[in-house]
Amino acid sequence: MIGKIFLIVLIFLGSNTTKACSCDTIAFNDAIDWAEEIFTGHIIKIEAIDTRGDYYGWRWKYTFKVNEKWKGSSDSEVEIYHEGSSCDPYFEIYQSNYLIYASKDNEREIYSESVGFNTADGNLSTWLCARNVEERWENSWFDQDVKRLNKLFPEKVKLTNPLVKKLIWTLIITAIIVLSFIIIRRRKRKLSRTN
Repeated sequence: MIGKIFLIVLIFLGSNTTKACSCDTIAFNDAIDWAEEIFTGHIIKIEAIDTRGDYYGWRWKYTFKVNEKWKGSSDSEVEIYHEGSSCDPYFEIYQSNYLIYASKDNEREIYSESVGFNTADGNLSTWLCARNVEERWENSWFDQDVKRLNKLFPEKVKLTNPLVKKLIWTLIITAIIVLSFIIIRRRKRKLSRTN
């Protein structure tokens, strides 16, 4: 008898508390209101980011190649951050197309439940119940949501290639440097003529 009581006490004292995420997928209209970026795309890169130097300090950055975008920036690549908690979605690299609803707003409450499980520090993030869905899932709402998004946003966001953006910025900076050099050179010539 004493052995059984000791075993029960040992089990209760030795158990760790765990928290799991449980929620219903939010409604389409709530997802539209919450999300700053809505797109379909596939993952081209996953990075682990060490934020504190220990196991629990890891965050994840998923880079998506965007196929279609209904809401958000014109970037054709989007980075989504999360901490790998049970409230974060699971994504597979290169496997399939996803419909993603993402936001920087982690404090908003939906259905009296905070969506702030993920502290993305001002970066885009998403959560398990934000209507994200993989295209290949049978009986999913992927096709239905895409049709509804096409109706709601008849003109999709025009995407720009990140390389084009870099090239434009490189050209602008180069032009500024060249113009600065020409102006300085002309001023030096003008000063040397007056002396």
